[in-house]
Amino acid sequence: MPYGQMCERRLWERSNTSRIYIYGRGDGVYDGNFPFLLHHLAIYRVDGQNSVVNLAINNLAWSDLGNDRTTYHKTLISFPNIVSLLLQDITCSHNELCTLLGSYSHLASVSIQGLTFDDFPTSYSRMPSRPDPSINSLTLYLDYSSTSLLRFLTSHSCPLSLYSVKHLEVSGVNGAIPGTDELFACLAPIVATPVKKTLIFRNIAVMENVLPSLDITLVSNLTFTLVLDQRGFYRRSIRWWAATLSHPSSALRNVTICIDGNAFLSDKDRADWHVLDSALCGKGRLSRLSLQLSVGNTETCVEMGKAVLWRLPEVHFRHAGRLTCLDETGTELRLDETHI
Repeated sequence: MPYGQMCERRLWERSNTSRIYIYGRGDGVYDGNFPFLLHHLAIYRVDGQNSVVNLAINNLAWSDLGNDRTTYHKTLISFPNIVSLLLQDITCSHNELCTLLGSYSHLASVSIQGLTFDDFPTSYSRMPSRPDPSINSLTLYLDYSSTSLLRFLTSHSCPLSLYSVKHLEVSGVNGAIPGTDELFACLAPIVATPVKKTLIFRNIAVMENVLPSLDITLVSNLTFTLVLDQRGFYRRSIRWWAATLSHPSSALRNVTICIDGNAFLSDKDRADWHVLDSALCGKGRLSRLSLQLSVGNTETCVEMGKAVLWRLPEVHFRHAGRLTCLDETGTELRLDETHI
């Protein structure tokens, strides 16, 4: 239905709209009534409250809106109660991102995947009388071009306080996280900020043997993924995580190692696992250590679990009572320990 007709019929009054999903760059022709529809959704109240709390924007460049760009952005930042924000494959200016994030005082969760900055000259002011948001959860999908986003997040102009983030999840865009010096230099201050409780890292493609380790001193719950491959590149990731875990940390309580991929362990990786074994054994205050296996059926996962524990003898000895093996659904696997 054309947006103009939706405005005329005031369809938002027939349902309690809590989520808006904006998808751009489709095959359709741009409807100039789109900003007006957004405006109606932003000002509509039920019992004095606007019901929209979740906003997702996907595959949209602000420039796609042509002369409506300014109207669209001002309307977008006027929503008063946004709690969750998803930005995927978008292009906007630094000021537009700054005012977008800074105008949602109730914002608790932010997910960003694929963001590009353009040079649009217009500057906007944030919505008045709205304090900076204190987000709890931040999810970042990174590729080689993500350094500009990471620099923005740690700049003085960013309205988000990284000190309030308790849950940080880092993934790659359509694959592994690029393990480059430049990207990790920009990522390091985000990981190292205080208060963080949970850190989840998906697969890292360690490009260089000298990739600096991260400071996870203040992390309580750590999850990281190793993706097995036939060429053995996962061995670099094992050693990198061993180096990261070797730093002193009194906060770390729970570690989950996710093992994925379509290859089996290499006979050449035992020295790499030995280094990780030593690093994990230095964490004497661990409450729980889990291996989560996503390598096929239950039988394959059990065999993989045995092979990994055989490579982590000190971990198996010291943390046996706190050690669990899980399949990809989180169901505990029963290993025959007499064969480990």
